[in-house]
Amino acid sequence: MKYYSNKNVFITGGTSGIGLEMGKQLSSFGANVVLFGRKNLEETLDAVSDAGTGNKVHAFFMETTNLGTVQLGFEQGIQTVGLPDIVIHSAGVGRCVPFEDFSKDEFEQVTNVNIYGTRNVAEVAFPYLKATKGQLMFLISLAGIVINYGYAAYCTSKYATLGFAGVLRSEWKPYGIGITAACPPEITTPLVETENLESPEVAKVLKNFAGNLPLKSACRYMLKGLSKRKYMVIPGFKAKFVALTQRFAPSLNNLISDLIIARFIK
Repeated sequence: MKYYSNKNVFITGGTSGIGLEMGKQLSSFGANVVLFGRKNLEETLDAVSDAGTGNKVHAFFMETTNLGTVQLGFEQGIQTVGLPDIVIHSAGVGRCVPFEDFSKDEFEQVTNVNIYGTRNVAEVAFPYLKATKGQLMFLISLAGIVINYGYAAYCTSKYATLGFAGVLRSEWKPYGIGITAACPPEITTPLVETENLESPEVAKVLKNFAGNLPLKSACRYMLKGLSKRKYMVIPGFKAKFVALTQRFAPSLNNLISDLIIARFIK
């Protein structure tokens, strides 16, 4: 995609899964990529550099729930490639556990990372994106639109993040900043594979209604939407259908969900 050539792109959660794959693809498109994460920084740097075209690639530590490390990470990125044209916020965590089996501390861990980590990244990114009239993409999830069994903390955080993205879209538009809310269904990533080890079977069945997408094609679709400065990007036909029924016929989604849950929970 020529759109990304020579653009400076900062990616949180860039050391694994969606963030890492987007880093590889953006590097291959000729973007200067700065990745942030908590571990595997050297391996990430090598993988994204190998996919590139001689463009700049850097990786720095960041813990998004710590505002200080977010500020430092952005400062390091700016020192190496310049102001960001695009920020992709991909850092997040998820657990699929029924609410009654989920402790307060576990619940707060999910909401702290997914809500307050998002808030911190937006705060730090704002003045830089205002200067470049840039773009901020939030990797949210279809769970910000449609609820699922076992995702009390995750859906809470993703509904909140989608609301946050909508507010920023209206508040930041006058400054020329574009907001994109990416709401994919399940994508095959290390996070999802780990999550599925403890997920109730009923949750897996319900998720299948929205489909499971390969990592590379899903990321390419979302990057294409970002390049067009779209607000809402939902990859996958089945996911789009589920999102539409939730909007126009939520009672139908509830009925299907209730019937499936009744088969498993008696």
